[in-house]
Amino acid sequence: MKSSKWVVAGAAALGALLAVLVRVGAAPARGHEEGARGAGAAAPSPRGMPNGLSGGDDVYRARHADRALAAWADGGMEQPPIAEHALDSMSVMNRAASAADRDAERVAAREIRLLGDTSGAPEAMWPGRAIDGSLRVLGSALGSSSATVYAFRTDRDRVCGGALGMAAGCFEGFPQDAPVNWTIGTKGDGTTVVFGFAPDRVRAVSAIVAGASHPALMTQNAFFIEITGVEPSAVSALVVTFADGGAQRVELGAPPRASRS
Repeated sequence: MKSSKWVVAGAAALGALLAVLVRVGAAPARGHEEGARGAGAAAPSPRGMPNGLSGGDDVYRARHADRALAAWADGGMEQPPIAEHALDSMSVMNRAASAADRDAERVAAREIRLLGDTSGAPEAMWPGRAIDGSLRVLGSALGSSSATVYAFRTDRDRVCGGALGMAAGCFEGFPQDAPVNWTIGTKGDGTTVVFGFAPDRVRAVSAIVAGASHPALMTQNAFFIEITGVEPSAVSALVVTFADGGAQRVELGAPPRASRS
């Protein structure tokens, strides 16, 4: 079985406060506790963010995220200011809980626990503890993966979430130059997946591959894209369309760059 590789919340450094990675396939990679790549681990991400590690059927926390942030700082990038706080701009986080939400919270219990783990993370980057009952399902049965995208709030006013069984992370909000929070990776069959979170004002998201647009499945405050036959590195940009008719292109490089039309 091929392994999965993920770049978590690559839109901005603040999006990588903490990352949970579901590792599928071969034997577990070693050395991740020390921030090192072990046997079977993915090469470092060109985007400068914590990269997915290939390995056994388990969930691991990407430790030493401060090292990743330091690498960005060494490259001259400052953490961008937040233009929209997630809890203020994602109305899905304020709707009443459903039976599906409660079921998903039970299924995701281990990922939730790992996202709130304090070990290996500096105080400023720790997202806080999950608030019981706050998980919301943003989308289910998405794509050929039949993926479930979820999000929950923490007691430090962060939003954490991801695609259940794939990858997840935590973030505080959306910077001006990257109005969505995104994660990109590959499934075990080689399909590239891009998913993420968006504020209420976003109406559509598309991934650009060799000039071609691949529209996302849109749900409330989330998006999900599957692209067959390409590597994640082939996805050059996201185009975000807003309710007011404007659009913004976000280049998937490091640091992120954006243009508004």
